Amino acid sequence: MQNKRTYPTERIVSIDRARGLLIICMILCQIAGRFGGFGFFGRIGLHGDGGLNVFPGYALADLGEPLFLLLLALSFWPSYQKRLVRDGAKAAMLHFLTRFTAIIGIGYIMRIAEFRTGEAYVMHVTKFVDLGVAGTCCVAVCGLTYLIGKLFKIKRLNVCGTGTIHLLSAMGIMDIIVDAYTVVAYTMPVYDTFNLDWWGALASIGASGIILLLFAGSNTLMRGISAAFMLTAYSLLHQSPGMMDYLDRDIQAGLLGVLSWGAMLLGYSVMADLFYADRANKSRGVRGVRAHTYEIGLAVLVALGIAGAVLLPVNKGSASPGYILASMPLSCLAFYLVSLTETLPAPRYPILCWWGKSPLLMYLMQYVLFDLAFCIFEAFDHIPFIIALLYLLLVFAGLTWLAYRLQKKEKTVRL
Repeated sequence: MQNKRTYPTERIVSIDRARGLLIICMILCQIAGRFGGFGFFGRIGLHGDGGLNVFPGYALADLGEPLFLLLLALSFWPSYQKRLVRDGAKAAMLHFLTRFTAIIGIGYIMRIAEFRTGEAYVMHVTKFVDLGVAGTCCVAVCGLTYLIGKLFKIKRLNVCGTGTIHLLSAMGIMDIIVDAYTVVAYTMPVYDTFNLDWWGALASIGASGIILLLFAGSNTLMRGISAAFMLTAYSLLHQSPGMMDYLDRDIQAGLLGVLSWGAMLLGYSVMADLFYADRANKSRGVRGVRAHTYEIGLAVLVALGIAGAVLLPVNKGSASPGYILASMPLSCLAFYLVSLTETLPAPRYPILCWWGKSPLLMYLMQYVLFDLAFCIFEAFDHIPFIIALLYLLLVFAGLTWLAYRLQKKEKTVRL
């Protein structure tokens, strides 16, 4: 069953605003959670029971990745349809496959630093880490060459931009191989006590995108049924004897957790279809149920979320089905509230939209600034509140200026 739905080609303000707001909140959580000067408010950046709980076992910070996946689903369909019409199915699939594996590759690079400098460096992945370091160096050289070309308008160096994407994609594929290796290594007695600690948030997002890509030609109903089937299968796996130990020891439940995250993204793709259908119907003057299918879908998710939170364990670390079911209505409700702001007068300085047009750049830049702060301050835990607050304001001001300059030049930074 083919997906014959038509998606809008113009930018949607509510999606940009939601992306910008999410990235700002994620940066706030990152900084507040690591600087001891924020005291009690630092809990906003902690996950699970240690954070600010929405309900027992579910912290406010646990909502970040589900919201990111929802916005990915909302953005994917218009982009995919545009490239499908322009370049054909094969080229569109290859383009997005490269981009999703590149997201995994970025996560791989971020994890490499921790494996090289932290306690998580374990011998059985030494060769993979060394290959990752070499790949990171190649990405840095290629990326810097591309930026130099853009700065001095040397068109011949534009090929380095494509080269950087493909290098990141190759590293993403290597990351998948590494985690597949850790799944096998976990079954070996010699490795039965080590902390896997390899798969990260960006890896889960990229791998979930690949699953969504496999269903790109399917209609809404087929994707909804597939999401339910995948989450049920993962639930059985999650409750299997001995599996909980593995899933809890690898960040985001590792490669096996992609079943759960992928089910979430497929479910979000159904909600994205309902969102776009409502917009199209309202623009044609249609009223009644057909103009409010997103709200109906949200009500169904709320019922499922309550049941999941009550009957199933809620644990972000293992991507538990209870966590997935609880996160979906919360994230869809948050986006729905942001979408209502489209009816309000446009602000003079649309800061959220500026941030939302290059969200990945904003998110990665805060890591650069955070590492810079790490070089300046010896211990984050002992930094006074006023210094921590000043750093937070400087990061926000600097990244807002960068987002404004990109908006002024009508440029966006994306994979």
